[in-house]
Amino acid sequence: MFVRTTGNTCNGVTAFLSLNIEPLFDAYIVFDDVAARSGLHPAPCTLALGDSLALLLDPTSDVGGSVKRLLLEFCSSANMARLPSLTALELLSLFNQGFTTDANLHAISTLTQLQHLDLSKFSLISGAGLRCVSKLANLQYLTLHYCTGITDADLHAISTLTQLQYLRLSACSEITDAGLYAISTLTQLQHLDLGSSGDFTDAGLIHISKLTQLQHLDLTECRRIGDAGLRCISTLTKLRYLNLRECTITDASLCAISTLTQLQHLNLDRSGDFTDAGLISISALTKLQYLDLNEACRITDAGLEAIPSLTKLQHLVLSQCSDISDEGLISISTLTFFFFSQLQYLNLLRCKICADISCLRKNVKTVYCL
Repeated sequence: MFVRTTGNTCNGVTAFLSLNIEPLFDAYIVFDDVAARSGLHPAPCTLALGDSLALLLDPTSDVGGSVKRLLLEFCSSANMARLPSLTALELLSLFNQGFTTDANLHAISTLTQLQHLDLSKFSLISGAGLRCVSKLANLQYLTLHYCTGITDADLHAISTLTQLQYLRLSACSEITDAGLYAISTLTQLQHLDLGSSGDFTDAGLIHISKLTQLQHLDLTECRRIGDAGLRCISTLTKLRYLNLRECTITDASLCAISTLTQLQHLNLDRSGDFTDAGLISISALTKLQYLDLNEACRITDAGLEAIPSLTKLQHLVLSQCSDISDEGLISISTLTFFFFSQLQYLNLLRCKICADISCLRKNVKTVYCL
């Protein structure tokens, strides 16, 4: 069994396995033998078990029947067709199968024990393939990152997967409001990633507001959403993570999400169409541990007076906030002087800071300031 841990593969696999699952003591991290011999990766090594991928997928072998977790990259169509022999599979990652078609996915529709499925970068997958996936009634985690062929109509195929808790649709460029309507039936979702996806608007977020169990919502680079859409998701009171990086966020937007009092992570990187009034609104989010305000060019020293109320902050980014000066340091210093301060990371790059920040460096583990 050829094993290679290249950078891209490690990133994809690590993201998929950063879920709350048992340690992977029985995991197979394998690549198709044909791909290995073709020189797509550095020289191969062999796991101690010494089983080739062909043996693993041999239906007459007793090896595959006990495998619960399998990570594959560049798997041939022939070996895809043999996956049904792995009847005990609970986790399957078919990362980076760009040449795989809907027909190849028919093979996995019989793997009824599957709970975790990663189909990242299946650029040729469409509704027919997702209909195969829809037969996996026990699925809880589904990753469709960068499946650029998926349309709104295709998403109706997975609307029956009512056990789903995790759905990643990032970089699925054809999704619109109608696609969000299709997934609004997945009421057990706790994690939804729509970053860099499609052309949906505030109307689409009305459908997302029905997913009341959501704790994690990523809307990175969803530039057509605005104040009205954020008012819709303000009803998702269980949210702990909200990513609005490179969206258009105003003071009204921040006022709307100030009701999300369970938020621990808020990313507003390069979304800075808000002012000090917006900062005052989010000062109500007293459980925040992570706040990114990079390039929030309209906030000033006065707005930072709201920061000390965020006593649980561990990570604060104020880089390229060009109107923040030495005066704003007073508010930040107040936060770090409290005996219960938890601030560990502070980024003040390209602010108008001239004062000595040695006192900050004593109380904060990592400080960037140039």
